[in-house]
Amino acid sequence: MRSMFISLVTTLLLACAPDSGKQEAATGQSGQHGTVTEYLSVPGPIRYQDTDFGLKWSEHPNDNYYIQEYLPAGNTLEHFNEMLTIHLFLTDLSVADAADQKIEELEQRKQSDSYCSYQAKDSPDGKEVMLEFFVSQSGDEEVVEFNLFHYRQIELSPGQKALCIYAYSKRSYGADDIAAFSQTFDNDRSGFFNGMISLEKTEIQLK
Repeated sequence: MRSMFISLVTTLLLACAPDSGKQEAATGQSGQHGTVTEYLSVPGPIRYQDTDFGLKWSEHPNDNYYIQEYLPAGNTLEHFNEMLTIHLFLTDLSVADAADQKIEELEQRKQSDSYCSYQAKDSPDGKEVMLEFFVSQSGDEEVVEFNLFHYRQIELSPGQKALCIYAYSKRSYGADDIAAFSQTFDNDRSGFFNGMISLEKTEIQLK
């Protein structure tokens, strides 16, 4: 089930480069599936809204894309309530264009997902974008996921630009859990947003 919404970055990933199958060695950390490669030199755990998120999974599927996923204690990759993800794309694509790609994808998803909705907000200087959205999946157990993406363009080295996305995900499982989250979301929304803005985002250095 953990891959249900990971595909939402596919459009952006394909825009960066073809798959090279590259997997480079780097310093590892212990995760629930064994040693997890730390590609981005991000010290952990990451603290978001008074909760510590530890690195549990990472991948470097092609030359221009890195992903690292972080979970609080008691959560698993297969069934989690909260997750933080760092997406790093080695591209000079602007944050506005990247967010527009996501919005286009969400507009298409609306045709088959009644929960799908989104709202985007640009920073005052136009250099960052915050995109929040809901998606869902039905099946044996209905799942609704809230996501908050923070798009930033960073410079890894002189002349080497990258697009960095810090993403927070919160899942609700089953009708009762979904209804409870819906009732509290308006009160919690500013906390999600302000927590992402104030989240310490350390300098990324590729290994």
